[in-house]
Amino acid sequence: MSTRREVITGLVAAFLSVLIIVGGLLVANAETRTTLAGQLRPSPSMTPVPTQIILVTPLPGEPTYTASPAPTASSTP
Repeated sequence: MSTRREVITGLVAAFLSVLIIVGGLLVANAETRTTLAGQLRPSPSMTPVPTQIILVTPLPGEPTYTASPAPTASSTP
């Protein structure tokens, strides 16, 4: 009789544990879904703009041009 009671108590404890875990997952999923819905609404400023990047590689022997530093204002009058 005592073995049967221990088995039933163990099964009830396991069932309650599974219910608690599943409930926590459902609540977490519901919270995430509502916050993601608010974040994923497209706004006019989020319109994708195509960009074009042109990479130019000089051939061997061609000159390369580098920018010179901009002149700075001197502090002496």
